[in-house]
Amino acid sequence: MLYQQRVSKGVDALAQAMIPHLPGAMSWAARVVPDRLQQLALARSLNYTLREAIAAGELDFFCDKLLNVCVKDIGVQFSVRYCNHKLVVAEAQAEPDLRFSASSYDLLLIATQRLDPDMLFFQRRLEMNGDTELGLGIKNLLASIELNTHLPPRIAAAVQQIAGYVARYR
Repeated sequence: MLYQQRVSKGVDALAQAMIPHLPGAMSWAARVVPDRLQQLALARSLNYTLREAIAAGELDFFCDKLLNVCVKDIGVQFSVRYCNHKLVVAEAQAEPDLRFSASSYDLLLIATQRLDPDMLFFQRRLEMNGDTELGLGIKNLLASIELNTHLPPRIAAAVQQIAGYVARYR
């Protein structure tokens, strides 16, 4: 067996062993890292990734609306609001326009376009409660994002590789 094949098998075995433990590790990190730092990092990431959509006015439907996101398997909740041409992330609010809830695995697979949000919705793995029109707009926005063209190449490649392992081994 060639060296490269042995390394590839080893990486696959390691990924298969680690993927089921990722939510626990992310949950631990979410408890240790201050909420405000998480919110700022997420806001910067979202604004960077969606910069072209923001410039094109594709998020105008989301203006002054409040979206709560719940990542069920890691126990993280936050709100996202779009105002003044930027996304702002804060603590989850009591009365959002839309509540969006899924596992970290499913959100990653949606973001990398490996799973269709509609399929997850009908399988009850993606929950949306509230403003149906806003939910449809958010779902369509997520489905239209091509991370490979919006992220630096190395980061995009790493995200796609992790999503591939999640799709295979979760």
